[in-house]
Amino acid sequence: MSLSRSTGTGSTVAPSGCRWCGIEARGHGRQHVVGVGWHVWTAPTLQQRKERMLQRRAVRPVRKPGPGGR
Repeated sequence: MSLSRSTGTGSTVAPSGCRWCGIEARGHGRQHVVGVGWHVWTAPTLQQRKERMLQRRAVRPVRKPGPGGR
């Protein structure tokens, strides 16, 4: 899952995105995913949330402390 409709970045899925497709609850409705079929928003597992947060952190640029890091 690498699509993020909430952030528009296209690089990560929001940690609270659907367990099956990664789309956040607000804009989810009914979606179709191969292997799952039609589904409504389903909360992600704790492991999925953690993995998504770590993935998002890995993609973010690191800000350096000091005057040039703002």
